[in-house]
Amino acid sequence: MAGNTSSVNIRQLCLQLKPILGSKADKIYTAYMAEDKEGQQQIEHYLQLLTAKYLPSKLEQSTTVLLPPSEEKAGGEYKIGTVKYAGKNL
Repeated sequence: MAGNTSSVNIRQLCLQLKPILGSKADKIYTAYMAEDKEGQQQIEHYLQLLTAKYLPSKLEQSTTVLLPPSEEKAGGEYKIGTVKYAGKNL
């Protein structure tokens, strides 16, 4: 990933991590956009580590990740279940 990752891919990683990290994911993306090449590479490595920690995947799994809905969108008059993402109840 490092060195040739576009800001679109970094944005996607931050979106995938946002349900777990909350506003910290926004701050990581903002820092990435403000950094020079070296700083961006460091943030890319950091995002790789966070992704491996929170969004583990197996080689045989597809890379499609569906982002969970926001609490506002998922909420309603009747509770019919719990949104689970990356092994955590949201």
